[in-house]
Amino acid sequence: MQHFHLTFPDIPIGNVQETMQRIAKRGRGPKGPVSTDTRNIAEDLHYGIVPLRELRRRRNMPLLLHEAGVRLLSVGLGADFTTENDMIGEILDEICGEANG
Repeated sequence: MQHFHLTFPDIPIGNVQETMQRIAKRGRGPKGPVSTDTRNIAEDLHYGIVPLRELRRRRNMPLLLHEAGVRLLSVGLGADFTTENDMIGEILDEICGEANG
Protein backbone atom coordinates (compact mmCIF):
# COMPACT_ATOMS: atom_id res chain seq x y z
CA MET A 1 0.00 0.00 0.00
CA GLN A 2 3.00 2.30 0.35
CA HIS A 3 3.18 2.48 -3.45
CA PHE A 4 -0.38 3.84 -3.59
CA HIS A 5 0.43 6.42 -0.93
CA LEU A 6 3.53 7.57 -2.83
CA THR A 7 1.65 7.74 -6.12
CA PHE A 8 -1.57 9.23 -4.71
CA PRO A 9 -0.56 11.11 -1.53
CA ASP A 10 -3.94 12.89 -1.32
CA ILE A 11 -5.94 9.61 -1.26
CA PRO A 12 -6.62 8.09 2.17
CA ILE A 13 -5.15 4.60 2.23
CA GLY A 14 -7.37 1.70 3.28
CA ASN A 15 -7.45 -1.84 2.00
CA VAL A 16 -6.72 -2.36 -1.69
CA GLN A 17 -10.38 -2.34 -2.78
CA GLU A 18 -11.23 0.84 -0.85
CA THR A 19 -8.12 2.61 -2.05
CA MET A 20 -8.72 1.72 -5.70
CA GLN A 21 -12.35 2.86 -5.42
CA ARG A 22 -11.22 6.22 -4.02
CA ILE A 23 -8.67 6.61 -6.81
CA ALA A 24 -11.25 5.72 -9.48
CA LYS A 25 -13.84 8.14 -8.02
CA ARG A 26 -11.40 10.98 -8.54
CA GLY A 27 -10.91 10.00 -12.17
CA ARG A 28 -7.37 8.86 -11.59
CA GLY A 29 -7.73 5.19 -12.38
CA PRO A 30 -5.47 3.09 -14.59
CA LYS A 31 -4.38 4.49 -17.93
CA GLY A 32 -4.78 1.14 -19.66
CA PRO A 33 -7.79 -1.08 -20.34
CA VAL A 34 -10.15 -1.60 -17.41
CA SER A 35 -12.01 -4.59 -18.83
CA THR A 36 -11.27 -7.67 -20.90
CA ASP A 37 -13.34 -6.24 -23.77
CA THR A 38 -10.32 -4.57 -25.32
CA ARG A 39 -8.36 -4.62 -28.56
CA ASN A 40 -5.43 -6.23 -26.73
CA ILE A 41 -7.46 -9.41 -26.29
CA ALA A 42 -9.88 -9.17 -29.21
CA GLU A 43 -7.17 -8.58 -31.83
CA ASP A 44 -3.62 -8.76 -30.53
CA LEU A 45 -4.05 -12.13 -28.89
CA HIS A 46 -5.77 -13.86 -31.84
CA TYR A 47 -3.81 -12.29 -34.66
CA GLY A 48 -0.45 -11.59 -33.02
CA ILE A 49 0.52 -13.68 -30.03
CA VAL A 50 -1.25 -16.93 -30.97
CA PRO A 51 0.21 -17.10 -34.52
CA LEU A 52 3.69 -16.17 -33.27
CA ARG A 53 3.44 -18.81 -30.54
CA GLU A 54 2.36 -21.44 -33.08
CA LEU A 55 5.14 -20.50 -35.53
CA ARG A 56 7.75 -20.84 -32.80
CA ARG A 57 6.26 -24.17 -31.69
CA ARG A 58 6.55 -25.48 -35.25
CA ARG A 59 10.18 -24.40 -35.30
CA ASN A 60 10.77 -26.17 -31.97
CA MET A 61 11.47 -22.82 -30.29
CA PRO A 62 8.51 -22.40 -27.92
CA LEU A 63 7.69 -19.08 -26.31
CA LEU A 64 6.97 -20.35 -22.83
CA LEU A 65 5.69 -17.10 -21.31
CA HIS A 66 3.44 -16.41 -24.31
CA GLU A 67 2.16 -19.99 -24.07
CA ALA A 68 1.38 -19.52 -20.39
CA GLY A 69 -0.31 -16.18 -21.04
CA VAL A 70 -2.54 -17.62 -23.76
CA ARG A 71 -3.49 -20.52 -21.49
CA LEU A 72 -4.23 -18.26 -18.52
CA LEU A 73 -6.39 -15.92 -20.59
CA SER A 74 -8.19 -18.85 -22.20
CA VAL A 75 -9.05 -20.36 -18.83
CA GLY A 76 -9.84 -17.04 -17.17
CA LEU A 77 -12.11 -15.85 -19.96
CA GLY A 78 -13.58 -19.23 -20.91
CA ALA A 79 -12.43 -19.09 -24.53
CA ASP A 80 -10.04 -21.14 -26.64
CA PHE A 81 -7.97 -18.43 -28.26
CA THR A 82 -5.92 -21.01 -30.15
CA THR A 83 -8.87 -21.94 -32.37
CA GLU A 84 -10.50 -18.55 -32.96
CA ASN A 85 -8.18 -17.48 -35.81
CA ASP A 86 -9.02 -19.69 -38.79
CA MET A 87 -6.15 -18.26 -40.89
CA ILE A 88 -3.30 -19.57 -38.73
CA GLY A 89 -3.00 -23.10 -40.09
CA GLU A 90 -2.89 -22.26 -43.78
CA ILE A 91 -0.57 -19.27 -43.40
CA LEU A 92 1.87 -21.07 -41.11
CA ASP A 93 1.85 -24.14 -43.36
CA GLU A 94 2.96 -21.87 -46.19
CA ILE A 95 5.59 -20.06 -44.09
CA CYS A 96 7.01 -23.31 -42.74
CA GLY A 97 6.91 -25.06 -46.11
CA GLU A 98 4.37 -27.60 -44.95
CA ALA A 99 1.73 -26.91 -47.61
CA ASN A 100 0.38 -29.88 -49.52
CA GLY A 101 0.83 -29.34 -53.17
